Order: sequence, then C-alpha cells, then structure tokens
Amino acid sequence: MYRAVRSRFIRSLIKSRKWKDHDYIDSLIDLENFILNGPASMAAINVNAYLKKRYYAEWKQILRELRPDDYAEQFGDQKPESGMELREQEKEKLRQEWVAAGGKT
Repeated sequence: MYRAVRSRFIRSLIKSRKWKDHDYIDSLIDLENFILNGPASMAAINVNAYLKKRYYAEWKQILRELRPDDYAEQFGDQKPESGMELREQEKEKLRQEWVAAGGKT
C-alpha cells in the first residue's frame, strides 16, 4: 500500500511522519486513489467528499501534482496554500464571527 503511492507529496509525508500518523497518511492515500481512479460507489463518493473537505489543502496539493490539467481548470494560477495557512484563515474567520456575535476575545 505505502510503496504504491504515486504522489511525491504523500511519499515525503511518509518519510517525515511516525507510525502513529498512519491514519492521516491512509486518508491521503485514499484521496490519491479518488483523484486517479474516481470513486467507485455512492459510499465512496461520500468518503471522498468527507476527506476532500477535511484535508482540502492536501487534496489540492495532490491534485496539482497528479492531475495538473484538472487543477488548472479548477483553480487557474492560484498559489497552493499550505494546510496550516488554511487552518489559520478558518480560525480567524471563526474568531471574527465570534466577536460579531458579541463574544469576547
């Protein structure tokens, strides 16, 4: 399973992560398979949607690497953002909503 990974991005994560992170890597491998082969059933479509939402930055990176034409069609010349940048943006948006709702910072 891990030797058959085609994405350099995922291979680099395998080399840099410990075994305890294998569930995360397994999810990215599932995303890679969906990108390359498409989901095969309704259940797989749901899993794909969940993983794509949960690991959006990673999905974009894998898509950009393995299907550059599909990436360009969907995102044009956008600079790929890291997962950390996206999470920080999401946190800031939530913080702003919190303050707008009357919450204290």
